[in-house]
Amino acid sequence: MQTDAAIKALTEEIDYTGMLPSIPGAADVRTEIDKMVQNVSLGLSDVDTAYDAFITASNNALAAA
Repeated sequence: MQTDAAIKALTEEIDYTGMLPSIPGAADVRTEIDKMVQNVSLGLSDVDTAYDAFITASNNALAAA
């Protein structure tokens, strides 16, 4: 019996998958995480400033949703 490579890969890695929250604003929070990491990695911001901006933007996104 021949096995589809995609199905084989999926079944082997299924324990490593997870679900993203489906609450309003969750996608915005993930975007803000990306911005925070990029800003610090590129030297555009220090960690504390980037984190504070992330918290503010995420809270605003969740409140608006």
